[in-house]
Amino acid sequence: PNQPVAEVLPEFRGPRPIRPYADPLHPGREIAVAPPTDETVDAGRVTFRHLLTHTSGLPAWSPLYRLGSPQAIMEAALRSDFSYPTGIRVLYSDLGFILLGEAIARLADQSLDAALQELVLEPLGLQATGFPPPASSAAPTEHCVWRRRRLQGEMHDENAAALGGVAGHAGLFGTAADVAALGQLYLDGGKLEDVRLLRGETASEAVREQARFLGERRGLGWMLRSKEGASCGRFFSPRSYGHTGFTGTSLWVDPEVGLVVVLLTNRVYYGRDPAGIAAFRPALHDAVYQSAISGNNGPSRT
Repeated sequence: PNQPVAEVLPEFRGPRPIRPYADPLHPGREIAVAPPTDETVDAGRVTFRHLLTHTSGLPAWSPLYRLGSPQAIMEAALRSDFSYPTGIRVLYSDLGFILLGEAIARLADQSLDAALQELVLEPLGLQATGFPPPASSAAPTEHCVWRRRRLQGEMHDENAAALGGVAGHAGLFGTAADVAALGQLYLDGGKLEDVRLLRGETASEAVREQARFLGERRGLGWMLRSKEGASCGRFFSPRSYGHTGFTGTSLWVDPEVGLVVVLLTNRVYYGRDPAGIAAFRPALHDAVYQSAISGNNGPSRT
């Protein structure tokens, strides 16, 4: 993961300015992460570890979908400004994972969805997971102002949709069973039943703390349980790891007790206000933990 991104994506190099980024929840508003400065960031020094830990300095989001074509969107992502100097803080970045998806496609010499199918889904037997499924097999999400229709079986994220439905940061559909299998893969050290997908040391490194900022902890691609306000609730151990999704999805794994919890909702059906899901997620995980681990005696951790 310490390889520079520019070695795979040569367009991603050179000095870049530090600027505010667009607020995805409030059109027309910008968010400044770093104070105004004449400092620039050398994109060529950003590594895949920076992308995986969200410490690259890239913006959290940008309305790339307005550019129209997938080619124009990817070119803009590769030319992106930065929001802060590389390596000094954690800021979840859609752009970073868009670039990761493009890097995987180039390394595999095939499209991202084909690479995912060949390298991950087929070996693990995850037949119900992939990019856009038949609409009838997916729950509807919100009415999209940009697309002017209720979405069903389409990726909710506008940038992923404009990239043709296949992107590194969003757009993947699956069942709770398949998502749980991915959690089990890491719980079992990179192996699912008799299929080894990752070396044990790779799986362990991915769920080890790689970056921390203001209480937020990151592994390689994974969120790690924070002390305060964790979406996995009160009882999951400090070693727990997982991830959440904007549309109301999440996966959390507690390796101390061997618990994998998957939550798949269409919480944006009635709008994008996060208050409801922010309260529901930890409450659900508390209830599952109490039921699965603690029984009638109550949880042993507080």
